[in-house]
Amino acid sequence: MTTSNHNHRILAFAAAVLSVFLCSCEYEFDLADVSSEPDRLNIICTMDELSYPTLSAEVAVPINKYDDGQSINKEIEYCDLYINGNKTTLEQYVTDGMGTNWRSSQKANPGDELSIKAKGRTTVLAEASVRVPDVLSISKIDTTSIYIDSHFEYRSEMRFSILFDHISKGDCIELRISMRRLSDIESGIPMESPLRIIRTDGTSFIYSMDRNSDAIVIESSELKDGNRLDIVTDYIKPMSGDESYSYFIKASKVSASYYRYSKSLYMQDNNILADLGFSASNYSYSNIKGGFGVLAASSPVVVSEISIR
Repeated sequence: MTTSNHNHRILAFAAAVLSVFLCSCEYEFDLADVSSEPDRLNIICTMDELSYPTLSAEVAVPINKYDDGQSINKEIEYCDLYINGNKTTLEQYVTDGMGTNWRSSQKANPGDELSIKAKGRTTVLAEASVRVPDVLSISKIDTTSIYIDSHFEYRSEMRFSILFDHISKGDCIELRISMRRLSDIESGIPMESPLRIIRTDGTSFIYSMDRNSDAIVIESSELKDGNRLDIVTDYIKPMSGDESYSYFIKASKVSASYYRYSKSLYMQDNNILADLGFSASNYSYSNIKGGFGVLAASSPVVVSEISIR
């Protein structure tokens, strides 16, 4: 490349960057515009691995109320959860500055309808409903270990090809993978090591709404041939060539609201252009009428174990 061409490319790049700044839009808003907005509840209701609904609720108020020094009442007047129209008993297990947390004393089974009605002392009524998905079925799992050793890098990966049964249009799946070595069990360390899913072959995915989890969430339209998922994880090499170890694939169907809320959080965390000020921020999805957050459901977790020697 000649010096002249190189300089022309630099100038072209600089002009492109400058045009972004010159063409960018500026939005102005007045916090007084939200003064008439009522207080609302922010509710996060999901299901744990044992199929018990858990939820948290806190009062969300317009930011100008804090600026005006107004007294803020964050008391929850009531928070009711229903399974198929029957009110369940909620056990409060944690109360902190971030809100109040409850756990249902009753499980929610596939096909059940979950609904919630809640209100704070100063908020409008918040309500939502969702149906628990049916149980996920896995028919086959193939694995392949890959070692890459060159002058530039060394890494090891494990590839999984997972076939699902009875997948319908619009189904959403949450999946995570962990492993356990026999030597750990013999040493009294039966803890499973989570494996981070680093990529998929031809399938897009997002990480779960639980930001502390290594789980991914996918929509059925992303599956190959409508029922196959090919994924790649980090691989923990056995300490010896004859060591036995097991992989655990944990998967379940989740509601569309779970997928959409996870996707909105994922887009918020990975919107580089918004971080640089080149585009608008992503907004959180919510299916809570009169509030914020999400009511989501999941089927019982299916665990598939693959032992390898």
